[in-house]
Amino acid sequence: MVQKDLDLIFRIFRDLITKDVTRLVVDSAVEYERCMEYTESLFPELRQLLFLYTEDERSSRASGSSARWRRRFEQGLAQVRGVSGHRADRGLVSVDVNTGKYVGKHDFEETILKTNREAAVEIARQVRLRDLGGIIIIDFIDMARQENRTR
Repeated sequence: MVQKDLDLIFRIFRDLITKDVTRLVVDSAVEYERCMEYTESLFPELRQLLFLYTEDERSSRASGSSARWRRRFEQGLAQVRGVSGHRADRGLVSVDVNTGKYVGKHDFEETILKTNREAAVEIARQVRLRDLGGIIIIDFIDMARQENRTR
């Protein structure tokens, strides 16, 4: 390996923490400890910005709008309306279709056609089920035969 980038926590410190940041909330005790160690060794002035988000704080906020937003996005819903009427939309949904390890028994092109058709049906179901909107990109498996592409 020639180079390895820092993990997510440390990239956040490197790239996103500026003088405008007033609070950094971490919801994992393990990651919180890692952040504390990191700040103690390199940026001691940032220690005062770190807070551990605990289960107690979660349950006390459960009736608030932030919990509603979090639940809706965790459920994969496309749009969340705030109390004052504002909304947040998912602007892009992308799907990459592949066969995984399954390559079929006889004709690879038939396997691809079958996989793409099954994926199209399931993607349409998920779009309706999750009320997805915005830009939806589907990367189907490339097919060699024109008649299969048409189907």
